[in-house]
Amino acid sequence: MNLAILEDALLAALRATLGHDVDLRAGPPVSGPATGLRAQVFVHATSFSDRGGVTDDGARIARHSWARDRTTTGFTEARPGVIDIEVACVCGQHGQANLMAGLVTPTLLESLETLAPPLLSDPADTARRLRFGDSSASVRSVRSERIEAGGVPAARVTIVLRLDGFLHVHLAKPGGLRQRSGYELPLRLEIEADPAGVDVQRECVILHNDSARAIALGGWTLRDAAKRPHVYAFAPARQVGAGRELRVWSGRGTDDAGNVYWGRRKAVWNNAGDVARLVDPDGVERARAAWSTPLPG
Repeated sequence: MNLAILEDALLAALRATLGHDVDLRAGPPVSGPATGLRAQVFVHATSFSDRGGVTDDGARIARHSWARDRTTTGFTEARPGVIDIEVACVCGQHGQANLMAGLVTPTLLESLETLAPPLLSDPADTARRLRFGDSSASVRSVRSERIEAGGVPAARVTIVLRLDGFLHVHLAKPGGLRQRSGYELPLRLEIEADPAGVDVQRECVILHNDSARAIALGGWTLRDAAKRPHVYAFAPARQVGAGRELRVWSGRGTDDAGNVYWGRRKAVWNNAGDVARLVDPDGVERARAAWSTPLPG
């Protein structure tokens, strides 16, 4: 991911404001002013995170189908993300470094707020694009310290700027994208979400093994469709026999060959509608079952 495009844009803005009296450089600080007379400013885009595609309140960003052309298909999504940028002002004196920080910070914030959404991927690749947009800039922290550069005392003020926004992801390939896993197994789910009686003790998900061999479930999980999903993790030794079924009960009980118990005190599956997802150890969904109440006749 090319974060240097942000460094280039900020250096151009500083150059227009400060002229050539200040030594402007991209990247982390590597040396102080040799004479203590000429100030230096280093602009370094240090890190990026898209938070795994999850918002602050725990919701996962939805994906949408996308096609570059008839044969090259994939998905697009907008993931919340942050970019941190460190700006180091190095001068001979503490007061000079603070003055420089005061000069550059408004220019940097203005540049980030008005920046056209930068393309962080290869401009020539139209099937795989990463663009950061819908952003706002803020000052995360400012710190001051005395340093020694080449035996010469100096002062450094470091400003950490944060750019909050969304990474707009477009991914496609000929024939379409498909997650691959070593667990290509014939499993299917059935959900009993609203049985008679107390839900937590009677509701269950039935896992069917339609193959001719037993399937190990260690490392697999069963989860619902909540923003912060309820997750049941199968024990390392758990398996479902060939042509057999395994019931995952929400309530309490004693596990045996055909039944496992979540041990919950409250029901998991919503009576009005829900989705049960079976996820393999690679994080790929392998089966799902949906439940919804019928529409009134």
